[in-house]
Amino acid sequence: MKKIQGSEFPERFKKEGCLYCNGVITSASRGYYFVELDNGMEAILTSRKLEKLRVSLLPGDEVVAEIPTAGFESNATRLRGRVCWRFRK
Repeated sequence: MKKIQGSEFPERFKKEGCLYCNGVITSASRGYYFVELDNGMEAILTSRKLEKLRVSLLPGDEVVAEIPTAGFESNATRLRGRVCWRFRK
């Protein structure tokens, strides 16, 4: 079976010092996306690069969240990070 391009996050885009988690967008507001991660945590994400490329993100879309490891050190109720990939349906 042939894989659809865009069906998984490429290794070449990963950075050191960041964690990558899959999640689903629950709501969107003014450039911020609220995402329920696969591990049950909530995150607030931005996606300036994808918006620049005119990729639309809607509630229900599956995305990859890039979360800096420094975000885990603070006592924040929600994680902060970036949307770096949207899975095609």
